[in-house]
Amino acid sequence: MAVVDIGEHFAVEELATLLLIGIPLWLLTWFGLERRINSGDAEEQRTPIRRIYLLLLLGVGSIVAVGALIPTLASSIQDALNSEFGWETLHSNQVGLALVLTVSSVAWYHLTLYRHDRREMIPPPSMAPARSVILVSSNGVDLASELAIKTGASVMRWHRIDGLTDAAVDAEALAEQIRSSTAEDLLIVLGPTGLQLVPFEA
Repeated sequence: MAVVDIGEHFAVEELATLLLIGIPLWLLTWFGLERRINSGDAEEQRTPIRRIYLLLLLGVGSIVAVGALIPTLASSIQDALNSEFGWETLHSNQVGLALVLTVSSVAWYHLTLYRHDRREMIPPPSMAPARSVILVSSNGVDLASELAIKTGASVMRWHRIDGLTDAAVDAEALAEQIRSSTAEDLLIVLGPTGLQLVPFEA
């Protein structure tokens, strides 16, 4: 008569239940946050909780992967030395191999996200020393936010009330002008004919 370990049976059911509930909830939450970041939510990308989560997952994932890899390698090397390496070796180590591949894939995905976040948050060495930028425009809210992200400077927008509209502005070209400036404080005035970039001393 076969003996069934009731405790092990319930443990497997409990684990399966946690996975079936937890994974969809994690996917909904995580990819919702990623959509916010891809839509330009820089604050979400800079939150300490996100960095802690990524670092913690990378650390735990590395430990789990190494822990699963060691016995798998030991078993494979032993079979190879005994000239018994074959499909039976792979079959007996299938759980360890699956765990290594799964954890490594998840860790690599989160490592890619962590490196991307680092590139977005750390300004390049060539960035200008400009600490503050005043943007005078009739409608430049989005431009002010974009310049702050691209240059790392503190951008303040002043609304002009003379009724003149702003000409189209290339945000990347303007950000490059700010980065290449040697002034610490800049005044940018947008108007119907273009823009003026004026360095000043506060």
